[in-house]
Amino acid sequence: MRQFQIPTTSADIYSLGLLFWEIAWCKPRNLPFKEVSIENLYHHLRQYNHESLPELPVDYQHWRLLISKMWKFKAEDRCDINTVEMLMQRLYKGRSDSTSSVSSPISPTSPSNIF
Repeated sequence: MRQFQIPTTSADIYSLGLLFWEIAWCKPRNLPFKEVSIENLYHHLRQYNHESLPELPVDYQHWRLLISKMWKFKAEDRCDINTVEMLMQRLYKGRSDSTSSVSSPISPTSPSNIF
C-alpha cells in the first residue's frame, strides 16, 4: 500500500499553478498530463517534465514565468502564496496601466520587470 503525504501549502501552490495553466490554455477538456498514466505521473515529474504552455497573447506572456515558478518539482524551490499574490498584482497593474502592450514603453511596474 502506498503512503501519501499530508497536503502542504507548497502542494497547493503547485495545484494553483496547474489551474493557471488550464486557464491560460483555455481549451475545453484539455487537462495537463493527460498523456501520462496516473501510475507514471510521479516519475514523469521527477524527470522535470512539464506541460508546455500555449502561445499566449503578448499581455499574458509573463504568466508563463509565474506558472513555472509554481511548478518547481522540489517543494522548497516553489514560490509561496505571498509571492504569487505580489506577482499577480504586478501583472494586473502592468496590464491595466498600459493601453497597448506593443507600443507602450517599459516602466518600473510593467510586467517585464517583475521577474
